Amino acid sequence: MNAYEKIKNKEFCSEIEELNEGINDLSHAEKSLTTLHQVAGTLFEFLEDVESRNLPQTMRKQLTSLSDNTVEVMSGLEEFFDLFSQKQTPNMTVPKAMKSVSNLHLMLNSFSVFAVEIEREGY
Repeated sequence: MNAYEKIKNKEFCSEIEELNEGINDLSHAEKSLTTLHQVAGTLFEFLEDVESRNLPQTMRKQLTSLSDNTVEVMSGLEEFFDLFSQKQTPNMTVPKAMKSVSNLHLMLNSFSVFAVEIEREGY
């Protein structure tokens, strides 16, 4: 399944669960870091696919804003998991990291809504 279909069909719940495990258990941090990189790769493949489509300017701006915010959240989580996996003090608290994973999940759901709309409108 390609990245577009994976995002559209919301097939990222297990990855979100793995990210939460890495926050709660130091032994899962390295696996969560790998999972985060996989999610980022899927998202970037999705965005490359969407970039090649003839989208309305408003939709393109909304996707750009959403992707910028998503990259910011993922960067913070990447640093958190990287430090945590090295048994160093993370850059954010555990509750803030959990909130970041929750926000990432909401953002991925938003990309899914865009994918459905893009397909429905035939872009």
